[in-house]
Amino acid sequence: MTPYDWLTPLIGFAGAMLGSLVTGAIAWRIWRRQQQQQRELFEREWQLRLTYEQQQRINDARDATTALQAQQQSDEERYRAWVTQQYRYLNITGLRTRAPVEVELERIYVSLSVDPRAIAHLAEAEEEGRPGAEDFSRLLRQPERETLSMAEALSAIDHERIAGLVILGGPGTGKTTVLRYLALTYARGLQGDRLDQPQPLLPLFIPLRAVTSDHAPSLATYMTQLCERQGCGVAPGFFEAQLSAQRCLVLLDGLDEVADEHQRRAVSRWIAEQSRSYGRNPFVVTCRPAGFREDFLPAGFLRLEVKDFEEAQVEAFAQNWCLAVETMLRGDTAEARNKADSDSSDLIRAIQANARVVALAVNPLLLSIIALVHRYRARLPDRRVELYTECVEVLLGHWDEAKAMAVPIPPGRALQVLQPLALWMHEHKSGERDRLAPFGEIEPVIEPYLAGIGMPEVDAARTFLNSIRDRSGLLVEYGTDVFGFQHQTFQEFLAAKEIEAHQRETLLVEHLGDGYWREVTLLYAGLRDTTGLLQGMLDLPDDRVMQHWELVQQVKDEAVFVAEATRTALDAHPFEVLLRAPDAVTGARAAVHVRPADLDVERLAEAFEAVDDRLIKGHLAMLLSETGEARAAALLQSQLDHADEHVRSLCALALAMLRPQDRQDLDAILMATIPKGSFLYGDDEVESIATEAFAIDRFPLTNGQFRHFIEASGYTERRYWSEDGWQWKETEQISGPRYMDHPIFGRLSFPVVGISWYEAEAYANWAGKRLPTEQEWERAARGNVDRREYPWGSDFDSNRANVEAIDSTTPVGSYPDGMSPYGLYDMAGNVWEWTHSLYDNELSNYVLRRGSWLHYRALAQCSYRDRYAPQVRSHYIGVRLSKTL
Repeated sequence: MTPYDWLTPLIGFAGAMLGSLVTGAIAWRIWRRQQQQQRELFEREWQLRLTYEQQQRINDARDATTALQAQQQSDEERYRAWVTQQYRYLNITGLRTRAPVEVELERIYVSLSVDPRAIAHLAEAEEEGRPGAEDFSRLLRQPERETLSMAEALSAIDHERIAGLVILGGPGTGKTTVLRYLALTYARGLQGDRLDQPQPLLPLFIPLRAVTSDHAPSLATYMTQLCERQGCGVAPGFFEAQLSAQRCLVLLDGLDEVADEHQRRAVSRWIAEQSRSYGRNPFVVTCRPAGFREDFLPAGFLRLEVKDFEEAQVEAFAQNWCLAVETMLRGDTAEARNKADSDSSDLIRAIQANARVVALAVNPLLLSIIALVHRYRARLPDRRVELYTECVEVLLGHWDEAKAMAVPIPPGRALQVLQPLALWMHEHKSGERDRLAPFGEIEPVIEPYLAGIGMPEVDAARTFLNSIRDRSGLLVEYGTDVFGFQHQTFQEFLAAKEIEAHQRETLLVEHLGDGYWREVTLLYAGLRDTTGLLQGMLDLPDDRVMQHWELVQQVKDEAVFVAEATRTALDAHPFEVLLRAPDAVTGARAAVHVRPADLDVERLAEAFEAVDDRLIKGHLAMLLSETGEARAAALLQSQLDHADEHVRSLCALALAMLRPQDRQDLDAILMATIPKGSFLYGDDEVESIATEAFAIDRFPLTNGQFRHFIEASGYTERRYWSEDGWQWKETEQISGPRYMDHPIFGRLSFPVVGISWYEAEAYANWAGKRLPTEQEWERAARGNVDRREYPWGSDFDSNRANVEAIDSTTPVGSYPDGMSPYGLYDMAGNVWEWTHSLYDNELSNYVLRRGSWLHYRALAQCSYRDRYAPQVRSHYIGVRLSKTL
């Protein structure tokens, strides 16, 4: 046995152990691999199962979305078809046919034009890069641009600061028809071709008289309920989804038809809430001017006014009307077209032959009445009241007379019932839904009058209403047993006739200033002697009668007769009110309506010498400047050392207008010196800035001052004009301010308006002055001490500025309590003022400051700025001048 033999069993043992270890390791690895494979298999199976369930959920969601989209598409198609059916036809009332005549709206429609009265404070805020915004802003700033087509107006709603349009128009100007046409056009998907509007919006038409308060249902809820009532079934969430997706055009008709002002404010709040809730869905609201106030709707609604038909529109409407009628009566035949051509030519000639009828024909409703009356009477009355009378007689006696048939209810007797019904509805249904009344309320109102015309039967009221409904169309049944007049104008006319019949003119005096009664008042004036009505108005408090003096004058002009003594009292009344004006607003209103040509100079001079009140004496000084009398100059000269700065300044200005040779000497009084220094400029984020010393006019430049420039051949002297200004003036053949001959805007003591930046610069060069920079302007308005909102302080006061309260410019200096810290007048309101400064980095627009008579109070703040191209000439833009010291 060798010494190593003992290793053999050890090696064998080690080998066996190693073999076992290797075998065990291999077995462990095989087990691990099997376990891994099982886990992977389990995970794959789980993943496959999870993926399948997720895919199922995705598929289910896709199916649900597809079904919802299909439902919404079906809802949309059904709704568009319903809108098309609702607004496709117009009923032409009064044609002598055995059945109502309906014509397609698109056959008779003539596009309206609108006047952008209040674009200045909205056009400046386009967001850079927003499609169409820059183009629209440029459109609004085009010189002399006072008319927009409806397509151009709609494009405004794409502007970042414009949420909607307010379309203002008087009775019968086609406001409702415009909305019906928009609804029809969008419903049929024709907005691209007809209105150049690419978005296929869903039109939502809502008469605002159906919205009873600011707690009314939301737009979506209202439209859903409306469709349910009308049998146009859509899914409950359809309108909410469309509005949330900003796919709707919201058409709100007749804010003025909510007659109660408190309720109108509530409905206005509802409109504002819906506009906020539904984002960028465009809104279009219609209203009569008399029923609208600027503060009814929130900022961002662009106010537009329907313009009268021009000659081409009158002719187009006449042709369309005649063709539509003949096509419905005779079919689409050559005979119908020939008859329509002949009739429309006769109608147009009849209109053009009478200047007063031409004046009436600019209104679409009156034009349609003219067409109707001409068709059956072959003559046209030249007064509005006579035209309505003819129309009502045609409607009440239409086809029965033509066929020698007995008229069931003769027109005279029918009016004995319709007139008191119209007045009752105007008094009692003005604030209720749709201005309608159920049969149960109408019956006791008209029963006494029915007995008076020989209809005492038990069911006479129903017989009467059904007869008028079926044979004249003056009354319309809206739903079962609910009646209203076919157009508000007919209700107003018949109400006026009832007031005239029973001499209830005190009712009209009580409602002076109520826009809902304006047309009734004017129609009444055309029916009888209005001496008593006008005298009753003159007896009202001064502030109220002067606030509505324009209506008082219209009543006088429309009147059949006014006693001479009352006419004399009317002519003198504004001056008498001015002499006792209790506040700045009443004084300014009176001053606007005083006609210098009617003034007795002796009486004016005596009053000027006798009065002590600074406000009234200032107004009288301005009136003296408009007389042109030598004695006036002497009186004004005597007051240049008056103790009161306000009186002294206005006398100096009046004298400067009478004696142009003294203007430079009078600048010591008429210009304020602003020393070199710093002030808080702009909003809170801007630090104080410094200006050099300068002088600036205390008043805006007046028409009286500007006339001296014209008389000095300022418009023909090349040396006063810049190269661009002279080229513009020559090209446009400008020879004076645009409104120089206007009866109000052109008054000598009023600020000159309708002048371009070029004209303002030329006048300044002639006068040896210049336009102020906008920094100089704001310092003169605000002073050095604080960042005040208005020249007088932080709170707005209507007795300190001509803003919102009066519908025109006022004599400069009418608001002495609104002076700036440096003694400048009218630095808020009255007119915007050109400055020498270009707007930011723009090379073609100049800055304007301070707001005007036409705009909101917020725009009259010291820091507010706007801009226009230098050739713009507007009735709310003027200038004041400065000098470098």
